[in-house]
Amino acid sequence: MFEKIQDKNTLKIKSPGLQNRKTAKIILKNGLKAYLISDPSADKSAASISMQVGSWQDPIQYPGMAHFCEHLLFMGTKTYPKENQFETDVKDHGGVYNAYTASDKTVYMFTVNHNAFDNILNQFAHFFIDPLFNRSSIGRELHAIDQESAMYAQNDYWRAHMVFKQMGNPTHPNALFDVGNSKTLAGIPVDEVKNWYEKYYSAHKGNLVLYAPLTIQELTKLAVKSFSKMYTQPKSPISPYLSQLASPSQKAHITYIKPIKDIRKLSLIWELTPTYSPINNKIPALLAYVLNQKNTNSLYHQLKTQNIAENMHVSIERIGKVPIFQIDINFIKNQKKLPIKQAIEICFQSLQALKTTGIPEYIFEEMQAKSSIKYSYQARENTFSFIMKTASELVDETLHTYPLETVLTTQPYQKQDAQHLLDLLKPSTCTFEVMSPEQVTDVVYDKKEKWYNTEYTVKPIDEAQIKYLETIAKHPEVGLPEKNPFMPVNFDIKQKAKPLKNIPTPLLLEDSPKGKAFFYADDRYSTPKISWHFAINSPFTKADAHSKVLLDLYLTALQEAFLPIQQEANQMGLQSFLYVKELKLNFCIQGYNDKADVLLKDLLIAMISCMPSKKQFETQRNKLAQLYENHAKSRPIQQAWHLCDELTTNCNPAHKTCLAIVQKTTHTQFGNFIKDFFIGLYIEALLAGNLTKEEASQYWEDMKKRLSTRTTQHKAFTYFTPKTLMLPQAQGPYKVLKNIPIEGHATCLTIQAGEANFEKHAAMKILNQALQDAYFSTLRTKQQIAYAIYTNAYEKRGQLLHTFAIQSSTHTPEELLARTEAFLEDYVKDFEAHLPQARFEKISTELIVSLQTLPPNIKEMATKLYQLAFEYGGDFERINKQIDALHTLTYSQLKSYAHALVSRKNHKRLACLIHGKVPKEKAFTYHTIAQEQLKKISNYTTHPY
Repeated sequence: MFEKIQDKNTLKIKSPGLQNRKTAKIILKNGLKAYLISDPSADKSAASISMQVGSWQDPIQYPGMAHFCEHLLFMGTKTYPKENQFETDVKDHGGVYNAYTASDKTVYMFTVNHNAFDNILNQFAHFFIDPLFNRSSIGRELHAIDQESAMYAQNDYWRAHMVFKQMGNPTHPNALFDVGNSKTLAGIPVDEVKNWYEKYYSAHKGNLVLYAPLTIQELTKLAVKSFSKMYTQPKSPISPYLSQLASPSQKAHITYIKPIKDIRKLSLIWELTPTYSPINNKIPALLAYVLNQKNTNSLYHQLKTQNIAENMHVSIERIGKVPIFQIDINFIKNQKKLPIKQAIEICFQSLQALKTTGIPEYIFEEMQAKSSIKYSYQARENTFSFIMKTASELVDETLHTYPLETVLTTQPYQKQDAQHLLDLLKPSTCTFEVMSPEQVTDVVYDKKEKWYNTEYTVKPIDEAQIKYLETIAKHPEVGLPEKNPFMPVNFDIKQKAKPLKNIPTPLLLEDSPKGKAFFYADDRYSTPKISWHFAINSPFTKADAHSKVLLDLYLTALQEAFLPIQQEANQMGLQSFLYVKELKLNFCIQGYNDKADVLLKDLLIAMISCMPSKKQFETQRNKLAQLYENHAKSRPIQQAWHLCDELTTNCNPAHKTCLAIVQKTTHTQFGNFIKDFFIGLYIEALLAGNLTKEEASQYWEDMKKRLSTRTTQHKAFTYFTPKTLMLPQAQGPYKVLKNIPIEGHATCLTIQAGEANFEKHAAMKILNQALQDAYFSTLRTKQQIAYAIYTNAYEKRGQLLHTFAIQSSTHTPEELLARTEAFLEDYVKDFEAHLPQARFEKISTELIVSLQTLPPNIKEMATKLYQLAFEYGGDFERINKQIDALHTLTYSQLKSYAHALVSRKNHKRLACLIHGKVPKEKAFTYHTIAQEQLKKISNYTTHPY
């Protein structure tokens, strides 16, 4: 029934918390490869499968077939024919699911609570054994694909991707429209879909991953039982597609693309040969590692000091098995004309500098050591992300060696290999791409991409300029980075692991007018990692847009000043994040505990010394203005969410208001704000992970000392308090309309349920779980009016809220609101049919299981503790109280709650309606007309008899 595969992976996990994890590799009789992971401490059970079939296998007559098939597999099987049963069962058992289609693979995955794994895995397996492909499902999912495609059409990344495809090699399958829509898939016969599926979905092309607390023997039995019936088509092809993606019209040419948002970016793109695939060749990653440095002798520093770019990044992307080496440069905004030529020259000068010096072995060894440490001392990841990544990687590396070659280069470093790659990165083989508004380029966009109507044009680079770039001198100030100071060396575990059944109560280090700090010593996960969270509240920030803008400006300046150090630490697995939330400056440090104190110290020094020059300030102000301005061009559903948040809170002013303020803010005003900001700070902190109480106390005291350099004589300060707007019951419901300049409509309906208590919170969570599936299946699957459909139920500052958000490319926001309200009215009217008592009990039980499941790693545990400490008033028994409320909640109480919340008796409703544009071919709007005018423009006819 199966064959064991010899494991040739020599990597070992050293994290004590993962020592009980075991793996096995088998191949079933039908050729399906399976990677089995037994983890006694797994928080969820999960499965994923990657099929070596993707959009490059689309038939010419039906582009988008692979993506379409991915959708259809969720629409029922012969063994489990009920449409959407899989999705409902996964969510009811505390899980999530998804799938995606790439050029060379399609990946499916789900997670659930342990008790449901066997049953749901069997449902999942039948996707690949006996899918139904009902005619009715094909029609509905075709509409969903069309809505999804319309959503991508507003994304500048996808638009550029489509231009690249259209400009590319026309004989390569990459030139086809991989998303698909109602035109490319119109009239597709059922048999065509079935035949394509049977041709390509063969067991020998599949990679299965099972992850659960079950033993290896039990997982093996599950794999054999569920997937042995999967069909094998020995002649099903796996084409390597060795021909070039790009065409001659792309190389040594600049493709100018007009974006929707105000994006100003230059990309230098090289298509490498398959010999540079990341699985068997890490040299491109090594070169990217060097070029991504942010130190004073880096490419980034030269672009910054010459006032050309605000940022740059080098990456190794992949399209199918084809590695793409790419340099992206983000220009600063305040330029009348983009310095494209200068940026290109600096890039080739930098490459020439590396050709001259070569890349020494110590940098290669540093990169290898970083990868080895990351694997050896890994923490337990989020289950869903882990299985998705694992299944995807198994398409590229053989199961025998996995994950050895994904993590490390197994061949010794040869300096000439890097030299050879540098020789390949020539201007004559480079595809140049500029994404920018027309006014800052000297070109006219005279072409349109055929799928999303993206405007673009193509210009050849002068032959003399190509020759000049090929012989350009090295940049005198670009060199090699020194050894990274954040390489961790100490991995000692400071706390012995012990069983933990509940969320722990952290130790209170201080609670005073200067701040509140908690400490949690990791006694569960046993990894050499920490997760620290901080929030700084200044008495000089007020509940107005001016404070938000000044705080955002400070964040922008701090991020830029701290970036070189941040990038060094990030390369070594020590990450830091800075952001503004509720008019507080928030930051967190996560990763290896070794050197974390150094990073914190460097960050605090940057915070108190951060004061940009007038020229730097102007650049940063323009960057922030661009962010505010681009929000008006984000997806309609995102704008609806933000508008709702803006109206119901006192700490999220409109981006339009912020834009007007930032454009008038002066360097002097900003300087005065910084001087005041550090007076009378109140600091919130949680230090969690692999450290002692003494160390945590020392870091906390050092932080207070460094940030109190501008504190005046102590006095009672007042601090901004976030508030939630409470809608009046007697006057609503309300709606707010907003017009936007991009395609698509959206509606976000927020219903307020009143002041929170644990009984209502329990009812809210169960009702939301049930409403999610029903809302999605009714409006997306049955009524076919939208693709992006979301519901959420949450507590915000002691108030309970339910939100329903939907985006459509065909229906007006008024109709989206009307359909939502009709759905809710019907749900309440026939509540017992929509949510019978048996399902209520099942959802309640699974919610309890999910709440009892502890976070999988110190990062997620710290996030939860910080939330309990500072968003819920230090109630560390909150989860236990939620569990108790779920145990005691009755079906009749839930029904009463649903009627009180959802029915039209509750007028505490706010609907945010976003009006966008709709393509002419999809427009369906009634036009108001007078009776007499109708008579004038109409013709009369008589019956022929």
